[in-house]
Amino acid sequence: METNEVVIDVEDLTRSFDHRTVLNGVRLEVRKGESLVILGFSGSGKSVLMKHVTGFLHPDQGSVKVLDQDWSQASDEEKLRLRRRFGIVFQNAALFDSLTLEENLTLPLTLRNGSKSTPEELRRVALARLAEVGLSEDDAQRLPVQISGGMQKRAAIARAFAVEPEIVFYDEPTAGLDPQTADLVSRLIRKVHDEHEGTTSYTITHDYRCAAVVGDRIAYLDKSTGTLKEILPAEEMRELRREAADEEGTIERIQKLLETRVAGHTAAVAGAVPISRSPSVAGLLRQEIETFVATLGALLFRFLEMGFPLRRRDFIERAFSIGVHSFPLVLGAGFFVGMTGMVQFYVGAGPVKDLLPTPMPATLAAALLEIISPLLVGILLAGRVGSNITTEIGSKTLLSQIEALESLAIPPHQFLLAPIVWALFVTTPLMTVLSTFAGATGGFLMWLSFDEPASSYWRAAMLNIGPSDVAYALSKSAITGVLVGLIGYELGTRDIRSTDDIAAAATRTVLVCAILVVLFDFLISFFYTKVLGM
Repeated sequence: METNEVVIDVEDLTRSFDHRTVLNGVRLEVRKGESLVILGFSGSGKSVLMKHVTGFLHPDQGSVKVLDQDWSQASDEEKLRLRRRFGIVFQNAALFDSLTLEENLTLPLTLRNGSKSTPEELRRVALARLAEVGLSEDDAQRLPVQISGGMQKRAAIARAFAVEPEIVFYDEPTAGLDPQTADLVSRLIRKVHDEHEGTTSYTITHDYRCAAVVGDRIAYLDKSTGTLKEILPAEEMRELRREAADEEGTIERIQKLLETRVAGHTAAVAGAVPISRSPSVAGLLRQEIETFVATLGALLFRFLEMGFPLRRRDFIERAFSIGVHSFPLVLGAGFFVGMTGMVQFYVGAGPVKDLLPTPMPATLAAALLEIISPLLVGILLAGRVGSNITTEIGSKTLLSQIEALESLAIPPHQFLLAPIVWALFVTTPLMTVLSTFAGATGGFLMWLSFDEPASSYWRAAMLNIGPSDVAYALSKSAITGVLVGLIGYELGTRDIRSTDDIAAAATRTVLVCAILVVLFDFLISFFYTKVLGM
């Protein structure tokens, strides 16, 4: 039921990217209870406009108010509260791929309600919402990858309505679907909107039929001018529906009228296609340096804002996947490094080995614990864990799962980043201990191969190691792990628009992590040995 209450108010919105104006003085009012459709061709700026309305982008000029709140003046806490009042159905559904459909719905409910609702109550809500969109209890136990694209869209609609939103945003709801499934999804959106009285729907689409089915009022965003114009007012839409003999006839009539009016409003754009030039080597180097510097500036902020994991289960799973799965690599690398170190020490010492101030096992063990193992583990984590984190987070960014979390008022840094960082904080020191032990064992085997007595090796190995050395090595390793987690996450959320961007970000993560790990190790070692006189 539409009222006169304005829930979305956009005034003179202007936004440019790379010196190209995408939105040019856009004005828009959306009233409570209505279903507005923004129609436009691909690349016209529909998604850009919606991201401004949902607070993910901010205008160069103008203002955007949603539910009487100006996004540009809202604090982080106010933005969080505001997002709790609306839902978003993303173009690719953006369901969380590691959760079942039921868990996709209960997760935001659990994190919002805390202990106010029992798991059984939350489950009943989730199943009821899924049933509204035609999904069964058996479907609820499936992962997103196990169902069709149309079912994923329906589950995404159910998730949006699970939190009882005041506004629901639909981003190209029929994109990628066959005509029959697209029509079913469009009719479902209309049906759900009508059943949830007072809820406002905001849909962007290039699909004329979807617009005809879903909309109470339709506006057109002109790609050539960046301006928004209403092409089918609410009064005319109501008149068209009254005059038609049947529903299908109404849809077809509105669809044809839309095609005619869009054609009349589309401006012809003449001009040459801009030439794309490959960046120079100097340009690429400058870009990498800028990325490196920007990453450094963002790491501390990320760490301070992330807090602790929202769910203990996520922390345990991350600790297992990061730590336990890395143990064989760490043990193997440490073992062979220890063997190599003992050979180098023994051969290099030559005939004066008996005159050394400390036995070679003690020198090797101290070097492994304080220098080699923390650095080795850090480099291995940069390659294995850092790149994996970036690939995973980059995929979630590309599939809009990060924005989906934000739209559900779930802080992504607390839900995704915190389990990664704290798991690395705990497991990296353990990996350093394992690497040191494996290295000492490798050195022991080489020691025996030189016909040296076995009885004195392990006692001598502990000669130079004290509690302060252990604390120093473990502290250094813990901070190294935190750095790898922060860098992997940060680069996975930055400028990801394609799978090529994900691959480039993963490679960049290995480079940035390796540089920072070595730099941090040098600085902390210098401080430890020179400043503290250790």
